[in-house]
Amino acid sequence: MEAVDFGAGIGRFPRMLRERGVSVLCIEPDPAQCARIREAGMTAFAGLDALPDGSLCYVYSLNVLEHIEDDESALRLIATKLASEGRLLLCGPAFQLLFSSMDRKVGHFRRYRRQQLIGLARRAGLKVVVARYADSLGFLATLVYKMAGVRYRLHRSAIQRHVRPVHFSVEALLRRRVRAFAREERLSGGRQITC
Repeated sequence: MEAVDFGAGIGRFPRMLRERGVSVLCIEPDPAQCARIREAGMTAFAGLDALPDGSLCYVYSLNVLEHIEDDESALRLIATKLASEGRLLLCGPAFQLLFSSMDRKVGHFRRYRRQQLIGLARRAGLKVVVARYADSLGFLATLVYKMAGVRYRLHRSAIQRHVRPVHFSVEALLRRRVRAFAREERLSGGRQITC
């Protein structure tokens, strides 16, 4: 089975999946990060244009879409690359009301509401199978951070404290979805998205 990581970064999730026997093709536009992925022995391309339309069975994109100014065009491009029964897993930050200086510092253009993401997916030609919020504790922590007006530098230790819990919850979600895909769980109705 091969999955595609859209916005693979330095390849953390593809490495985790490779250890579990899943072949992952990485899409990463940043040349330095793309080179790092290749150095780790994984296949990486700078963009989806290198892949034929309708050829991908499973694509996941974790905390990437919010970094793309024209998110709708990006999602349409992913949809054109999915096979007729292909699947897409999206994960991203929720609730624009939580948008803060931290979002700006890490390059976010937005945060999403569930209905907003569903509409975006449908306009891209995808059938939404599941859309739900996760990490309610993270919501509360981010709200307190924003309400307190905290402005701090993004030190490595602060990023690790913020990202590590998210990493584990996203990793668990990804593991469940990949296992379901590996069992060849089939739902009718063409290109599908879980967000």
